[in-house]
Amino acid sequence: MKKYLSGFFTHKTDIGRVRMTNEDRAIALTNSKGNVLLLVCDGMGGQSKGDLASELASTYIAEEFRNKTGGFFNRATAIHWLKNVIRKANTLVFNESCSKEEYQGMGTTLTAVLVAPNYLVIAQVGDSRAYILEDDSLNQITEDQTYVGYLMRTGQITYDEAKVHPK
Repeated sequence: MKKYLSGFFTHKTDIGRVRMTNEDRAIALTNSKGNVLLLVCDGMGGQSKGDLASELASTYIAEEFRNKTGGFFNRATAIHWLKNVIRKANTLVFNESCSKEEYQGMGTTLTAVLVAPNYLVIAQVGDSRAYILEDDSLNQITEDQTYVGYLMRTGQITYDEAKVHPK
């Protein structure tokens, strides 16, 4: 008997209080096999064309998910697929950043959650975080892949210092 996930999946982005443009892209999709892809890409603030970078990455990954004809046989194949599609999205963004001078340095963060009936896989690049709701409390389950995150993980600065760190 085939298992399918049921429930509601949604997303929302917000421009925030600092930026002039919203560089966020969020997607919630199901495929024909009953898997769910939740994806957030956020253009890197301070870099050129972050909105384009997040759009390119999210659109590519969403299309690959929609076009995947076979299911994920197990957690290992899901991990392999997710790593591969993120690498290809990265190449797409990088190649586009080299195509025009005004695109130089563009990039995006990414957090993807691939949900199957018996497991889920989380992939993260940068500082777009994943949280889980447990006992009415949101708990961060990913670590920021940033310089400040590194300083905090290695004990060189505290959490409070990280909140006000200039980097």
